[in-house]
Amino acid sequence: MKITALDIRQKTFEKAFRGVDKDEVQAFLMTLSQQWERMGDENRELRLKLEHATHDVQKMREVETSLYRTLKTAEDTGNSITEQSQRDADLRIREAQLKADQLLSEAKQEARRLVEEATREAEKSVAAMRTEVNSLGQECHRLETQMENLVRDLQHLASDALEKVAKAKARPKTDAAAILSRAGSVQVSRPEPSPQNDSAMRVSSASTSSAAAVAGASSAALGAI
Repeated sequence: MKITALDIRQKTFEKAFRGVDKDEVQAFLMTLSQQWERMGDENRELRLKLEHATHDVQKMREVETSLYRTLKTAEDTGNSITEQSQRDADLRIREAQLKADQLLSEAKQEARRLVEEATREAEKSVAAMRTEVNSLGQECHRLETQMENLVRDLQHLASDALEKVAKAKARPKTDAAAILSRAGSVQVSRPEPSPQNDSAMRVSSASTSSAAAVAGASSAALGAI
């Protein structure tokens, strides 16, 4: 049974022989009712505070739950972003590696092609130089042979001229004009001009000049006779 402060104030007791002091009992009951009423007020106030505290705790729990969910979502999102970033980074690294390998392969192929092309060009140049050297050697040999022939011809001419001079010395002076005429009519055969024997023409011209000089010398000798 619930007892209130009013119940305490209105409580009555049966009278008995030699009972307690009525005033003292009333005073005690009044004090007790007042304390009971104060305790009731405090109890109600504490109940209100407890309700407020419970309500605040409930709000804090809701906030905590919301924060936990938010943090969990942020953590999951961060992990997802990190994983996605890692996958993107791995993909880009693989793409860069493949591109680098492709560029390296193309560079090697290009370098190999250039080396092969340079080798072919060098072989062509060497072959052309060898052909030209052989051609020049043959031309030089031909010119040397032709020069030797011209020298022999000059030697023959000089020998003939000296022989004629010797014969002219042995003959009378009246035959000197005829000898000079025959010496002047002697001609040296010259090769036809061409790009290949241009040098031979120069040698032949020089030889002809030498022959003319020999003929001139012979004429001078005859004149001196």
